[in-house]
Amino acid sequence: NNTAAQSGGAIGGLQDTSPIAITNNSGGVEISGNTSGQYGGAIWSSGALLIANNGNVSITGNASRPSTCTTSTDSVFGGGGIYLGTQKGSFTIAGNDYVEFRGNYRAKLNTDSSLANVQLNSIFQTTTTQANTISAKTDGKVVFYDAVSCAGNTRVSGASYELNANYNNAAGETVAAKGTIIFSGKYAATDLQQFGSAADLTASLTSTLMASTTLHNGTLSIEDGAMLKTQKFTVADGSGARLTLSNGKLDTPGSLATFGTGSEISAEGVNTITATELSFADNTTITLNLAGASQDSTILTLAGDVEFGGSLTISIEGLNQVADGTYRLLNLGDALADISKITVVGTDASAVTWQQGILSVQVIIPEPATTTLSLLALCSLAARRRRK
Repeated sequence: NNTAAQSGGAIGGLQDTSPIAITNNSGGVEISGNTSGQYGGAIWSSGALLIANNGNVSITGNASRPSTCTTSTDSVFGGGGIYLGTQKGSFTIAGNDYVEFRGNYRAKLNTDSSLANVQLNSIFQTTTTQANTISAKTDGKVVFYDAVSCAGNTRVSGASYELNANYNNAAGETVAAKGTIIFSGKYAATDLQQFGSAADLTASLTSTLMASTTLHNGTLSIEDGAMLKTQKFTVADGSGARLTLSNGKLDTPGSLATFGTGSEISAEGVNTITATELSFADNTTITLNLAGASQDSTILTLAGDVEFGGSLTISIEGLNQVADGTYRLLNLGDALADISKITVVGTDASAVTWQQGILSVQVIIPEPATTTLSLLALCSLAARRRRK
């Protein structure tokens, strides 16, 4: 509940100073209810920001409300939670038990003190030449209920976003991060409701990591209407890392999305992965869950040129959770993909069809009478075997 007239509602870092480090607090950290009149509702840093090896970390209800902003793209219009304002402004979030960003927002302050163009925003980064890290410890989570806005710097090879990369724990040991990173729109509409017509739901659901982005381990989940935009997206080879989509979108405009050997994609609801080229290495798996599916939509659409470098397994789940009908599972669009490399499991081969790049499955639920007769036949067979 602190207020800064300019930058850093709770914590303000001076130009080119040592990193701001929030580390090794086993009891947890809460930064909430802070407001800035310019940069960073909770934290402003021109250097590195390190949030690591804490218990539960909660950064909630902070706001950046600059009156000097003239358009929604001004650099001062940012950092509802955290603002990183120079090329040295990198961040590392790693090894915490649980991290949650929620209810942080950035907004334009009108001359009559009313708010305009309100957007949920956890981290705002103008540009960076550094590597940035988000790593969830094994069995831990990092959850962004508010959008992340990182412009990145695609012209600098050192600029990157490393998801679930190895990190150093409090004892200085290198640890593999196998937890879950979540971008979620679950509460966006609810949290924006108080702002009425000033709220911008679309911007509040769209996170950007606009530099080379790599998922090294664990799970990346995009849920409840959220979109993650990256400059380039890679799932590391042999990591077994998983991308989970639940009514979510991964967008890699004008670049590549590469899924390394042994990687997994899991999808339910309506989801899209967009890239100029989508490349799937050998031994990758796509699991498609029919739970809650509609016959009018497709569970997963791959938009772009699709290349299968090896075998791909599509696993179908939730067949018993929908009514009779035909359901579209996967849409390859006009991509000239080699579907001969795809193996479909989880249902009888006669139930699946490929037509114009769309994989569909026909679901037929047995009539109750048929099911009963089948059970009676099995019981009778078992009785005869016992008598023998």
